[in-house]
Amino acid sequence: MSQSHQTHEADRTSTDGPILGIQLTIRLSKRPVTKTNHDCWHQLFKSMFIIDVDAPVVDDEDPKLKNDNTKALPFGKGLELSFDLMAALAAVEFPVIVERGVVLVGYHTVLIPTEIKKDYVQFHLEVSQEAQINPHALSYGSRSLVSDYHQFKLKRCFVGWCERAHIMLGTRLLSADTVRYTNSQEKRKTLHLAGLSAGVQAFSCSPIQAGITGQANFSFVTNKVSFTPSTVYTKMLRNTAKEVALIYDATAKRSWLVPKLSMLVHMVHVWVKENTPPSKHYETDVKDPVPFADPHYDGLEIVEAFEGAGDIVLCGEGEDAFRLRSLLLGLNINLLQVRTATETGDSRTLYGYEMMDVVTEPGKGSVMKKISLSGDGRSSNWARLANVVDSVIVCSDIGPAIMPVESVQRMSALCNCLPCGFDFLAAHISCIAQLTKRAGGQLVPTTTWVSEINLDHSRCWNFTGDPFKNCNHDNKSRDTCWETPNLFQKIGRIGQSRNCSQQLEPKRMCLPGAVVFGERFRR
Repeated sequence: MSQSHQTHEADRTSTDGPILGIQLTIRLSKRPVTKTNHDCWHQLFKSMFIIDVDAPVVDDEDPKLKNDNTKALPFGKGLELSFDLMAALAAVEFPVIVERGVVLVGYHTVLIPTEIKKDYVQFHLEVSQEAQINPHALSYGSRSLVSDYHQFKLKRCFVGWCERAHIMLGTRLLSADTVRYTNSQEKRKTLHLAGLSAGVQAFSCSPIQAGITGQANFSFVTNKVSFTPSTVYTKMLRNTAKEVALIYDATAKRSWLVPKLSMLVHMVHVWVKENTPPSKHYETDVKDPVPFADPHYDGLEIVEAFEGAGDIVLCGEGEDAFRLRSLLLGLNINLLQVRTATETGDSRTLYGYEMMDVVTEPGKGSVMKKISLSGDGRSSNWARLANVVDSVIVCSDIGPAIMPVESVQRMSALCNCLPCGFDFLAAHISCIAQLTKRAGGQLVPTTTWVSEINLDHSRCWNFTGDPFKNCNHDNKSRDTCWETPNLFQKIGRIGQSRNCSQQLEPKRMCLPGAVVFGERFRR
């Protein structure tokens, strides 16, 4: 022992301490997790730390990669973990066959296989925060129908999935050329109460007579507004991204509930078309200088793209240059003006101003239009939403402002397009979520037992049926989703459905999706 010790001491240098030292320091930063469309796995944890790692995403079915020697692995959506760990965290206890497919069930949780690939399985997590979950009562969307769950143990597992619908306004896929004026009835004046007066009259002749008189004074108020320009920008983008607009297409007789910023971007492209000489409309080298938005689920998703585009010159040069920021701000001021002048409607009647007037700012001003809804639109009461949204605009031929995300699960062109002529309203859930937030509520992407979703102090969305049900039709089918009775939704008074003796059922909420208000389509 002593000899070995002496040799070890002899090998040491005479320098005290290390010549070069490397110190590794790790700091944990706490911030909210970024919201995504596949974050149902968050419900597995009460708190967590997440490390961001950049990794290539590979489609294992891409033919271009068949002979590629890349070592990158295909990825699913959400959180990757082993089957055993996933089952333990979700506290699932046994497999259950539901509608010819297996699901993994716990007391409060259900794991649903939604997609099976060569190397991995995609799962969706459903959680009941209150009572024991019933797998037979859930509303299942797109899923993989398999009976043997043992195969999952040999594959990589990902948790996270939900239904989605794109907002098409302001994108290249929805042309700005078709927007035009409507021939809707003008409502130039409205009779308003100007005041009340009271008086007392007495007569001295015998017998003495006395009486009280009352008088109501009314006056006509003009519905015509004039437009004035304004300037402000970055905050306006974020504010309008969280505001809600209702667009009524008078020619197609259908309506859209969309983010106000999405509508503003589309109006900008309409302005560019309106101010391009007709002789250049069909020239391929004439480009729209304004960037197009990508199809999106929420108005906040396109803020960044336009935040840095405010200095784009639309026309003119030097001090006379007219820039994108000035146009967007001016259009928003116009919308604020017409919103103030818009009459309150009811379930039968909708009031709004022309989109083309807001865009072109005619010298004669703009006059409010009156829209009388058909029976399909009246019965669902969706016109009541016009009294709580931030803008009500009418136009013609704007096209499909909301469309389902392309998917192999949705093969029917008829089911993917809101029918014309029935006064249906397609409402994106992100817009309903904004109205609900203002009413003191919150929408969460999970199964809910709530039948009423408040939109203001007196009105609510009567959440019924299965509006996010997967489409099973194709282009050869004569049937469509529009003949399904439990697809359509209604607006009602708060507390009205609670007084009914209907049994509550669990319903699936898809925040990136859309719902339709109206009555079932009949041939």
